[in-house]
Amino acid sequence: DENGRGLEIVGLLSSSSDFHAGNHRRDNRLILCFDIASEDAIAQKVLLLEDEPSQRLLLKNYLEEKYEVFEFASAEAAIEDIQNIQPDIIISGKYMPEMDGMEFRSRIKADLRLDTIPFIFITADNDIGTRKQAASLGIDDFITKPVTKSQLLSCAERVLNRSKGVNRVLAERIDQQLTDTLSMMPPEHIRGFDVAAFSLNAGTGGGDYILHRKLNDHDVILLSDIMGHDLDSRFYTYAHAGYLHGLLSGISDAVDISSVVSGISDICYADRFWERTMLTVLGLSIHDGGGIELVSAGHPCPIYIDGEQLHYLPVAGNLPGMQASQRYKTHPDRMAPGGRLCIYTDGLFDIARDTGGREQQRHAIENILLDTYSLSV
Repeated sequence: DENGRGLEIVGLLSSSSDFHAGNHRRDNRLILCFDIASEDAIAQKVLLLEDEPSQRLLLKNYLEEKYEVFEFASAEAAIEDIQNIQPDIIISGKYMPEMDGMEFRSRIKADLRLDTIPFIFITADNDIGTRKQAASLGIDDFITKPVTKSQLLSCAERVLNRSKGVNRVLAERIDQQLTDTLSMMPPEHIRGFDVAAFSLNAGTGGGDYILHRKLNDHDVILLSDIMGHDLDSRFYTYAHAGYLHGLLSGISDAVDISSVVSGISDICYADRFWERTMLTVLGLSIHDGGGIELVSAGHPCPIYIDGEQLHYLPVAGNLPGMQASQRYKTHPDRMAPGGRLCIYTDGLFDIARDTGGREQQRHAIENILLDTYSLSV
């Protein structure tokens, strides 16, 4: 939409695109592929602090084989730039003028934004007093001079891997705690419908969530997919889920599902915090007697299975926040006895890496939906 935020630009930024014409079973589909560097392909950043020029050059040459190195001759200069660099690890000498390595480490440790960065000391001292002082400051490792290339690289890799492992465990614990806190999973039975819901965490970054609210004359379900590949996007997933948790808790029977999704879009457009992520939303309203209402904001089309065939329901709408005052159409339907509705996020079909693999995945899941029709949900 040229009046929105430029979906054309999104297309231009993609590495490839693939258009599939629709038929009686599914709508037209446009697949955009983007090249995303893996974590292993991105060079980790080392902040190297050493005041002696020849020693600093030697250590830098050692490290540049595997890392992106930012070198400093003084602790003051390193502290000034460290926020801009966001290093993955700090390697520092001990003896330096004005501010030595111990004081530098104390300054880093006192800053909550920096205190978890792995830290390695390089020094000629190997006495017990120096080691005790370093240990009291939370130093991750300690290398005595002279330093060999293999020793330095091995130490840096070991410290980084240990730090990653600790962060991963903590992230998983927080992930589970937040998931349990924010969970509003639907019950197994809603107004005559049997319901089954399943969510799988695919790794760091982004995420899906499903929220449910029972009202007097209908039930509301929101299924959303926050796109992203890093811890920031995981944080925004929980921030969004927390907000929508509160939103659903406060709605009344008079509010229809289209108004809920439109309200989410308005917030995404107007709020700078919500601007930082891209998401899709599918709203589902379930009524007595088999009546349902569906609203999509950029979400994959729901699948209806009637036993012998499956149909992609023509429920579509712009991504939330793409333009001001975006309003969404409600797709009313009535499910026949025995009919099934499958709502999902795009990860269900996009596990494969290429277009051919995604099509194979899609066909395999379509066959599973048909083959398991006679089984309980």
